[in-house]
Amino acid sequence: MRRFFFIGLDLGKRRDYSAIVVAERRVMPGPWNPTLGGYPQVERLEMQWAERMPRGTSYVEVARRVAAIRQRLESMGGTVRLAVDATGVGVAVVEMLKAVGLGGIMTQVTVTGSGGLDRAVSGDGASDFVSVNKTALFYGLRVGMEQERTGFSAHMPLLKELKAELREIGVILGPKGTRVTGAKGERHDDLAFAAALVQFVARRVFPSDAARAERRAQGRLV
Repeated sequence: MRRFFFIGLDLGKRRDYSAIVVAERRVMPGPWNPTLGGYPQVERLEMQWAERMPRGTSYVEVARRVAAIRQRLESMGGTVRLAVDATGVGVAVVEMLKAVGLGGIMTQVTVTGSGGLDRAVSGDGASDFVSVNKTALFYGLRVGMEQERTGFSAHMPLLKELKAELREIGVILGPKGTRVTGAKGERHDDLAFAAALVQFVARRVFPSDAARAERRAQGRLV
């Protein structure tokens, strides 16, 4: 069976970590459905790997590490998609990622403070570019977890740290609804950001997963 993997990359600045999260889209039998008389398939995004690169690691080394992870996943029969936080990193860093062969699988995500979602494909077809506001980015991950279509492997490295970061993501209730900010105070949110990037791009690649989850929640699984 064909396997689909997603790599989320949050590129740190000089004093921050660069973080990598790997997830696999898995299809498995769901709970018994008496209407259908069977166990319908359920799509699930399982976070399986997380790591932080030491502070001060060059972007060249980060790119090489991501390329090595991609090679490993492909050797397992996987199709890989990379979601990279391209906010403020500049063209040079993107070129480094392309130089190690990641251009053709890369979605560059620019995170904004407000606004909607915009998508454009590059002229050479090598990468696509997406702009998404911070609220939508973390909201998508939260919804996926609440609907149990996004989960975490019990053997995932840094799982405790990732869950701690997710708990620290600030939530502010404003007059127009819920607005999500980054980690409170001086705490890190690099792992949480990488996980949110994975969730966001996986939903774009497989939009039917979210739609089916919503139908299951409403008791109308087909």
